[in-house]
Formats: sequence, C-alpha cells, structure tokens
Amino acid sequence: MRDGERCHGFPFRGVAACWTRKSKGATIGSAGGRRRMEPVKRMRMTPEEFLVWDLEQPDGRHELVDGIPRPQHPPEDDAPRGMTGARRRHDRIVVNLVAEFRNRLRGSKCTPSTADASVRIPNGNIRRPDVAVDCGPFRPDALDLEAPALIVEVLSKSTRASDQQEKLVEYQSLPTLMTYVIVHPDSARIRVLRRQLDGVWSSEEIIGLDSVLALPDLSITIPLADIFEGVTLERSPL
Repeated sequence: MRDGERCHGFPFRGVAACWTRKSKGATIGSAGGRRRMEPVKRMRMTPEEFLVWDLEQPDGRHELVDGIPRPQHPPEDDAPRGMTGARRRHDRIVVNLVAEFRNRLRGSKCTPSTADASVRIPNGNIRRPDVAVDCGPFRPDALDLEAPALIVEVLSKSTRASDQQEKLVEYQSLPTLMTYVIVHPDSARIRVLRRQLDGVWSSEEIIGLDSVLALPDLSITIPLADIFEGVTLERSPL
C-alpha cells in the first residue's frame, strides 16, 4: 500500500478498494490544504456483495454505482467547516422529515427510513436516499427497502447535480415509487416529482414557509415550516 493510501478489503474476492489522500488548494482552517479521497483502484462488486461489504466499512455509508463503491458524501462534505453551516442544515432537515413522516404515518403500513436503508435500482446500482418511505412488508434483517413509495434527497454541494440528474432518472425507474422530493436546504423551496396514473411524471415547485407539501398517495400533508423548523435559511426562495 502506497504512502497516504487507504484500502478496504472485499471479502468475496480477496482484493481491496483503495483511495489515496491528495492535497487540494489551501482553505480556511487548514494549514496544509483540505484533503480529499480519490479512487486509485476500482474493483467491481455485485449488489449482494456490496450490501454485505458496506456493513463492515468504518468510514461511513457508500453507494454502488456501475459496480463501483463510492462514498455517499465525499470527504469535503464532512469537513468541520461544513458541519457549522451547510451540513448542519442538511442534517436538521433530514431529522425534521423523518419525525414528520413517523408521526403522520403512524398506524399505516408505510414507515420512514434514513440513509441507513438502501434502495436497489433496477440497473444494479444501490442508492442511499436521505429519507425514504417504504410501504412494503417489514423485513428486520433486510439490507434494502422492499417497496419505496417516496424518496427525499436534501441537496448538498457534492450531490446537487446527481440528485437532480442521474438519481432522478434512477428513482423514476423504481416500479413502486410514486413521489420524488428534492429539498433545497438554503431556501424554503422544494421540487416534487409525481408519477401520474398514465405513468408520466409531473414536476411542481413548492416555495415559501407558508406553503404545504401535499402527498396524496400517502394521505398526508406537511407544512414547509415544519420541514425547515430550526433551520437558518441563507436566502429568499423567490
């Protein structure tokens, strides 16, 4: 293993996935510049191998994209600087959403989950959405969700593009998914994509703390003021 390189063993194939730390431009609070992880070896895994492998990783959750494990959030998203601002807003919104879904879905067959639960995409990718609502049978030992009906992604610097592009297409390919919600954490703005009866997806922007997120497929509504409770917004959504 080269100096500065970190490897994780793949128990199924006797090989390792390695990332190396590489210096980036100097940033506030870092004398030597912020450091990030870049892949140097790309070992392919099946979804089944990945789900077991990811349980043993000490450095956070991963997703499987085209057979390659990737960190769910690149290291720069976890920097202390981010935890005081954007990352804290992201986490607060996720917690608010899970609490709202749990309270409003109590007594129904549908339950919310966090990124600890994975979603298996028909193309073989494994995603870990920030929040999901699963309406399938509860399987206590399952590593992926049975029937996700709703998925929420709260945008961050590193996932903003993928959440609104490739993940959007992948989530729309899930046969059980009816609603995909994209939350802008720095303004009271939400994009809601809904599967219509004819299979075509519609898109709606919901803006302002006085607005309400209506989810008729789950028979619930959530005020945006509850979703953004305790969050300091950086700019006006208009």
